[in-house]
Amino acid sequence: MQIPKSENFRLPFVKKEKAADRTYKFYFNRTKKDFRFLPGQYIKISLPNSSSDNRGVSRYFTISSSPSESDYLMITTKILRSTFKNDLFNLQTDEEVEFFGPLGKFVLDEDSKSPKLFLAGGIGLTPYRSMIKFSSDKKLITPHILIASFKNESQILFREEFEQIQKKNPNFKIIYTVTQENIGKKFLTNEVGRIDMDMIGRNCPYFKSCEIYVCGAFSFVSGIIAMLVNGGVAREKIKKENFIGY
Repeated sequence: MQIPKSENFRLPFVKKEKAADRTYKFYFNRTKKDFRFLPGQYIKISLPNSSSDNRGVSRYFTISSSPSESDYLMITTKILRSTFKNDLFNLQTDEEVEFFGPLGKFVLDEDSKSPKLFLAGGIGLTPYRSMIKFSSDKKLITPHILIASFKNESQILFREEFEQIQKKNPNFKIIYTVTQENIGKKFLTNEVGRIDMDMIGRNCPYFKSCEIYVCGAFSFVSGIIAMLVNGGVAREKIKKENFIGY
């Protein structure tokens, strides 16, 4: 597996779509740009005309589209109170945006035959959208199990799309869990509560033989990795990606 070389390039903005509570998908046209990346990589976006704050006019975002989706590049992010996010949200159709990438080694190796266990905390689900869509489009037969944790059901991402992939692909299984809903509510998720070893064992009994990917906020990633290692998972089987900020 060869990591593609990073480069500077520009793409026109196409549209945005609401994905969950305060979370949007942003699409950029890449039909005229031969941009190569691996599922799971990220990019730097610069908005030079942005009203700069103390973090500058650039941010890093996971590419949530798949390399197999050749018409567009997509990112998915929360829209919080920052000048950069406000300017991103207000992009106009055909407005050109500066990119640099791809970046990162938290990627899916399509040649690996090991089963995959993906563990996500909140917006940390975004690189798995690229990986799972790629795996589905390529018809890979390797088992993929995803367990994604959100505070509540309004924040869940890619639910309908993943459920459609799961119906068509017996090698893919999606488990959503929520951590801050009222006890006693009738849930639409598979699980309730934080990801723990019991939850992993119920849904992926062969987890010790998997390549395990962990992505989310630093506290989520560090806690999950410590739990896995204490549970007997070899550290070299674990890949991680920390989301420092949104």
